[in-house]
Order: sequence, then structure tokens, then C-alpha cells
Amino acid sequence: MSVTQLMQLNGLNSHVIYVGQKLKVSGTPPQPKPPTSKPKPPTSSGTYVVKSGDSLSLIAILFNMSVQQLKQLNGLTSNFIYIGQTLKVTSDGGQPPVINKPEQPAGGSFSVARLLAEAKKHMGVPYVWGGTQPSGFDCSGYIYYVFNQVGKKLPRTNTEGYYSRSYFVSNPQPGDLVFFNNTYKKGISHMGIYLGNNQFIQASSSQGITITSLANSYFKPRFDSFKRFY
Repeated sequence: MSVTQLMQLNGLNSHVIYVGQKLKVSGTPPQPKPPTSKPKPPTSSGTYVVKSGDSLSLIAILFNMSVQQLKQLNGLTSNFIYIGQTLKVTSDGGQPPVINKPEQPAGGSFSVARLLAEAKKHMGVPYVWGGTQPSGFDCSGYIYYVFNQVGKKLPRTNTEGYYSRSYFVSNPQPGDLVFFNNTYKKGISHMGIYLGNNQFIQASSSQGITITSLANSYFKPRFDSFKRFY
């Protein structure tokens, strides 16, 4: 049988097995369970109980906070959560926690208006893996080119590299960065520039440079955080 059949037969959702575990190797796989309902807003206690299918990014979007805020509020050091876990979704004052980092205009001394104009100037440019020029961009190459064009000198690195060179913001402004995880690989793997009004501009592998809503069915569950370059 195939690995997929073996996993279905035993109700496995990952490839991890352990010594002594008994596995079925014949029979009929169980019928798939109906889709789980969407998470419900918190009770007046300001907590949320993790359900099947939840992730930190999904819960953070539901309660209008960043993943970093949610982790900080609950003292989490990784993205691991489990079914039945109770998470705080508001601080004692009833509001999401604020990351202790001074808020500054996005990008520091350069003009955000120039940044957004430069970003939009390349609408429709095709996606090219590793591309850093107007003939073709990938997502991090687009960030590299646009920011450097308007005076924010950045080295050429990948999405994870820019993630480590930026800090979390609780009140995103146009020109800030928006990061996503688990797109073409696990972990931080895609980024764009926030435009405001719940929209961002990005180098899409299927559409090239395009403007997308954060409510997009693909990106919403993969949203990680808003950040800003140091």
C-alpha cells in the first residue's frame, strides 16, 4: 500500500511514529470527518480554547493581533499548540498586548510615499525565482529592489533573512512588511509590503507583482506578522 493509505488507515496526520506503536496494515480507511467549525470569539474571560485545525496565525488573525503578541501574552517560545490548550487573547486590561518597541514611521528617514509609488510602479512584472530586477522578481528580491531604490539600503537575502532584520509592530502602517509562513515550505516563506486597508503588494509566483487582500483565502491562514526594518 502507499504511505497515504497507511496514514489514512491509522488516522495519522504526520509521518512521526514511535517504537511499540501498533499500526493497521489492512482494512478500510475511516471516513473523513466533516470540516471543523471556525473558531469562535473569546468569552468574557479573554481566553480561547484551541480546537482541531487551529494554528497561532489563524487565532491571531481572528482576534486582530500578531503571532508575536499572542506568543508573548501566553509565554510561548515556539509555534506549537495543542487541542484543548487555553490561550489568553487579551491582556488584563482587555486589549491585545503591545510589543515593547518604539513605533517609528516605516523605513525611518526615507519617504513612505516614494516607497509605495516605487512598489506600485512594477505592477504586472513577472515572477522570476531569485529575480531582483524589473525584468522579474521573487518576493524577497522585490523587497530588496524597491527599498534600495528609495534609499533604504538592504543586503540581498531571503525572506527569513529580512524577517530577522525587522521587528514586530502592533499598529501596522503603509510601508511596513507583512510575513507569511508555510507557503512553499515550512516556516517563514513569503513576504510583501503592507499598503493599508488590509491590502499588501507582493511578488506572486502565479501573478507577478500584484495587490492582494489579507483576507485572501490562501494568505489569511498563513499570515504570520507585521514587521518593520530596523
